[in-house]
Amino acid sequence: MISIPHTEDFRSEPQFLRIFQSCFSCRSLLHLQRWATEIACTLLES
Repeated sequence: MISIPHTEDFRSEPQFLRIFQSCFSCRSLLHLQRWATEIACTLLES
């Protein structure tokens, strides 16, 4: 299970902040979970 970064981490990353805000506008938790997983995998691979 991927742990979600704390609010402090989001503040230091504007990109994450935008993603975080987009999460609130998306009302499907399953879609969010897949999206977050894909983003995390992309960051780990880069």
